Parts: sequence; C-alpha cells; structure tokens
Amino acid sequence: MERIFISCRLEFSASHYYRAAGWSEEDNFKEFGKASRHHGHNYMIEAAVHGGINPETGMIINIRELKKMIKEVLETVDHKNLNEEVPYFQSCLPTPENLACYFFQALSSKIQTACTASVRVYEEESLYAEYRGEVVKA
Repeated sequence: MERIFISCRLEFSASHYYRAAGWSEEDNFKEFGKASRHHGHNYMIEAAVHGGINPETGMIINIRELKKMIKEVLETVDHKNLNEEVPYFQSCLPTPENLACYFFQALSSKIQTACTASVRVYEEESLYAEYRGEVVKA
C-alpha cells in the first residue's frame, strides 16, 4: 500500500511561562531568561497524516475533516494561559516540544481514517518542535 502524507497548518494564540517547580525565581531566570515571565505567542501547528489513497475519493482523509479535528484540539489551548488553564501542562512546562507531544496524542485519538505522522509546533517562524510518534490504532 502506498504511504501518502498530507499536512494542514493552523494558528492559535496562547500565553505561558517557564518555571521549574521548586526553583527560586533567580534560578528560573538563569535557566529560562525572559521566558520565565508570563508572555504570549502566536503559534502555528502543522499536522501531517498518512495512509493509503481511497480509490473512490482520491484522498487519504477529507481535509475539511482534518481541519475540523485540529480546530477542536486547538480550542483546548487557544487564547489560554497554558500553565494555568490546560490540565496537561499542570505537570510539564508548555515548551514547543511538550506542545507537539500534546497535539500529536490529542489528534491521534480523533483521527480514524489515517494515522498521525507528525506534529510541528512553531513558536516563531524560525523555531519549531516536531514530534513523530507511533500510535497503534485498534
């Protein structure tokens, strides 16, 4: 079976800060700099899925459905303080790396007709984290 990839990019905005629990304010600033203070970003998420082409539709997944699923996941973070309003980030810092893992898992649980191949989270144009994981579908 062919392995075709399709990607979709959407934006969201959120605020956050990096502070390690148990560290002093000074130690957090030494490690994270200005990012230890509350600030925000206009993020970009790019999700790629793969699968075989459906001979009837010519697609591996309906792009409208993929966008809808990504938007549903983004609703959990858009215009929120990630540290305080998103339960997932109560136990880890909302770094681009952790955001990519969060989105990958959330999307993988929604997508049934294809497999999530990767998720990129751009914190800014020149900085992104990409998670390529494997989620086994039943």
